[in-house]
Amino acid sequence: MKKISASLTFLTTEEGGRVAPARDGVRSQILIGDIMTSCVVRGQADGGVFIPGRQYIVELELLFSDLYAIELDSLKTVELYEGSKLVAKGARL
Repeated sequence: MKKISASLTFLTTEEGGRVAPARDGVRSQILIGDIMTSCVVRGQADGGVFIPGRQYIVELELLFSDLYAIELDSLKTVELYEGSKLVAKGARL
């Protein structure tokens, strides 16, 4: 399982983000090129909760990174989804 660092901001409800804030350890889908795959978000959340609109430095544990190694090397922009809904965005560090 590969881990990458990213600077992420979880979207507010007004921006189309989650109704309830995400928690440390949340599973989301990450967009790598035109491929969606699963990841676990780990970071220093406020009391275990990622407050929408705040920027966090997180570690993303990619569950199937061996399948997308080439695409992952060129990843610069990070977008996290829950289903088809964009819930967080940022940049790879």
